[in-house]
Amino acid sequence: MTSENLRTREVKHTSTAYLTMVAIDEEGKPTAVPALRTESEAEERRRREAELRRRYRLAERGQILSDREDARG
Repeated sequence: MTSENLRTREVKHTSTAYLTMVAIDEEGKPTAVPALRTESEAEERRRREAELRRRYRLAERGQILSDREDARG
């Protein structure tokens, strides 16, 4: 997202968001979709970066759950 100073017309980057979307079937359950096809170097770079973010997020989630179990004894 961006913001713009209306007096100076200066545009600034304000935020970036990453969304996770899930395909669902007729029963409302998650379902598989075809693999992503990248068509440019930029798309391929973004795909690799997304996979890296996913791995980090899942590893962090695993660590949090493990720590919770350890705290429970």
